[in-house]
Amino acid sequence: MKKLFKTSIYLVFILLFVFTFTACNLQSVQNPLPSPNDQQVIVPKENNGSTTQDIQKFTAYQQGSLRIDFIDIGQGDCIFIIFPDNKSMLIDGGSTPFANSSAIVECLNFYQIKQIDYLMLTHPHADHCNSLTAILKKYSVKEFFLPLLLPSYSKANARKLKGHYDNKTYYKFYQEVEKQVEKGAVLNYNVGIFSIIGENYSFDFYCYEAEAYQEISGASSNNKVNALSPIGFLFYNEIRYCFTGDSNVENETYFLSNYTLADIASESFLLKVAHHGSKTSSTAEFLSVINPKVGVICVGANIYGHPTNEALGRLYNIGATVYNTRDNGLITVSQIANEVTVAPVIGESYYFFVEIFSQNMRTFSMLLYIIPHCSKKDCSIATDKEA
Repeated sequence: MKKLFKTSIYLVFILLFVFTFTACNLQSVQNPLPSPNDQQVIVPKENNGSTTQDIQKFTAYQQGSLRIDFIDIGQGDCIFIIFPDNKSMLIDGGSTPFANSSAIVECLNFYQIKQIDYLMLTHPHADHCNSLTAILKKYSVKEFFLPLLLPSYSKANARKLKGHYDNKTYYKFYQEVEKQVEKGAVLNYNVGIFSIIGENYSFDFYCYEAEAYQEISGASSNNKVNALSPIGFLFYNEIRYCFTGDSNVENETYFLSNYTLADIASESFLLKVAHHGSKTSSTAEFLSVINPKVGVICVGANIYGHPTNEALGRLYNIGATVYNTRDNGLITVSQIANEVTVAPVIGESYYFFVEIFSQNMRTFSMLLYIIPHCSKKDCSIATDKEA
């Protein structure tokens, strides 16, 4: 019997029933996951070549549900979302050292996307935008959300102009955006607070004000440019997802100081871990507020040691289960009503269910976690230090 339990695909079933009495309001339920020692990176169980890029296996989408695909695009970010009202959104699209637009095209073709409703570029680094130029030549976009930066690909002045950014990849991408704007696409900038509102969902973004962009030039440090990334919260049917781009300690601190207590409820089910698991991102202070149960890292083979032990350690300390696209390939999140499945191509799925309803002045709340089994033998943690 002991051997049977050890080889079970599930680590633990936790069923929590909480009865509370309320006059009007529903009460939130907080239930910690198993200890950090039980929560590790979910990695292949067989020698599948964990550094192989572009491991995709898209699955059928149920109309009226929420679908989030973390596309395996190598060392870069690319997230595709289908909202419950069937609108679509692409957040970033780039990898290094080469562009990998074929993975994005495969995704869009699978879902039979003819036009992208929303496209967001979090910041103008190549590993977030170098595939988007090719995408914009194939697909039209209704609405853009971009950094408040003009491209300035010119050796003479690119590093001097404030409010501009010196990057040939960004320059080419921006040219394609301008072509679509001329045809009627709407251009928005990632400034302050703004939202995308749909049927029973909202996607709220928190960014720097316009003044911060005027300090950026081609000579700005990577940290300054990464910190332009919006911090976004997608909220649907009592479940919240947090998206971060390449956020780091600079804008995480800004966010915590200016927005959190006044504007959003804390705690998210899933966190898109910032900056590929960099040691300068996902600070303990930020994680203590977001408090994710699941972390997803967009990462590929790299020389920086991403994801770093520092970032992974902070995620484990709050009890998060962590996936990454390098080892797990495409990671698909499906939410139908109040039930969520996080399914990697390689590795085991994570299931989450929450139901809250009120009857006769009594609130009944139930949370069920099914945690994927992961023994020490099956798990690995990056050991290289970040460059």
